[in-house]
Amino acid sequence: MASALNKAFNEGSELAVLIGSDVPSNSADILDTALSKLRSPDCEMILGQAKDGGYYLVGLRREVKERLGVLDGIFEGIEWSTPTVCQRQVEVAALLGVKVQLLPQILQDVDTPDDLPEFEKHVGVRVADLKAPVLSIVIPVLNEEANVECALQSIKKNSSWIDYIEIIVSDGGSIDSTLGKVEDFAEKNPDLRIKMVRGSKGRGKQLNAGAREATGVNLLFLHADGRLPRAFDRHVLLTLAEPGTIAGAFNLGWDVLQEDQRNDCSWLVQAQLRLGQLMRLASYKFTETAFGDQGLFMSRQTFDKAGRFPPYRLMEDYEMAMNLQRHGHLKIIQDVFIIASARRLIKKGVWKVALINCLLILGYHISVHPDTLARFYYG
Repeated sequence: MASALNKAFNEGSELAVLIGSDVPSNSADILDTALSKLRSPDCEMILGQAKDGGYYLVGLRREVKERLGVLDGIFEGIEWSTPTVCQRQVEVAALLGVKVQLLPQILQDVDTPDDLPEFEKHVGVRVADLKAPVLSIVIPVLNEEANVECALQSIKKNSSWIDYIEIIVSDGGSIDSTLGKVEDFAEKNPDLRIKMVRGSKGRGKQLNAGAREATGVNLLFLHADGRLPRAFDRHVLLTLAEPGTIAGAFNLGWDVLQEDQRNDCSWLVQAQLRLGQLMRLASYKFTETAFGDQGLFMSRQTFDKAGRFPPYRLMEDYEMAMNLQRHGHLKIIQDVFIIASARRLIKKGVWKVALINCLLILGYHISVHPDTLARFYYG
């Protein structure tokens, strides 16, 4: 502690506060109170007392260092890890002529397994989830017999921790063999946790229905024609662990640009798709906006805070991305690609689809209802 405080003052700070990393109930208001007291001439040292007799916060004014020369002595003569640490710290400071005040908030730190309920209470994450952070993958389907099995295979093949994966297939009323394909896959892969949910048609409704059935601490939303990248679950955990990042998505690639499918379309279409990829990548850097085909992922806590998906037939992903940006950073993992089907692009034309997408976004921003846009989009 002396070393850290000395460093802060040597770098020009007038006030310096250290906090423990094991006190989940600490808050910005408490830190503001500590700094406010240190600005008073009647306080040269501030302490936040812990329930076990230690302290979770210590702050000093620069004058203390200037008077004492070095700060090591102010932390000597204390028997650490005992119930008298805070009391003894006050006594040592008083002997050195340092004016000490205590914060009114007495907080509990997390030192032993018995203290873990305190962590769960204030952080909102169960200890069980930290030990085994389940990732729930929600796949909305509607007559996706041609794609759903490949999506499921990509999860099984590319997961780093398949034991911690849960798959929820949310059906909106398929009349083909989609659900039969899912059932067959589940029977052949009994080690995978696969649930099926049946509900109302509409991607927003289906995504929310799947999320309600999910038990994971993190959620990933995958379109039925999407193929997840290798180690996708590792990327999810690492991305969500970044400070300030509350959600993420993968970059988008097309199946016909993959080496084993390049003969499925002409070189001209491939060139157009590559150019479209570059344009979309450039737009990410300015807007930080992701779409549903990129595999949006976030914690359940963030999902609830963002208001869940709106119950639209279209633009539900775009509105979710807008809502997420109000709460923090939505990161696009630039060098990791989720592979989507280019079937619609090839059928309707790359530039025509791009134009339609631009018109949809424009319509959304001038307050055209997404269900009206859906009628235009789906015909």
